[in-house]
Amino acid sequence: MRIAWALTLLSGISFALACADLGLEFLVWVTLTPWLLALDRAKGWREALALGLGLSLFIAVGSFYWVAYALHH
Repeated sequence: MRIAWALTLLSGISFALACADLGLEFLVWVTLTPWLLALDRAKGWREALALGLGLSLFIAVGSFYWVAYALHH
């Protein structure tokens, strides 16, 4: 289970890096691969759902940094 969550976190981080203005847009093409491997390890639909919700949380936290910046400037 820990490996599945680590893979999900890796996907979330790579997606956030791909969306940031860092010149890493090429990561979009491989960013879901670790998450798909994590889904393959899921024991049931509840675990797969939790991994999907976790991925969306990691992406949201990592990608919406600009909202705080826009509100303060």
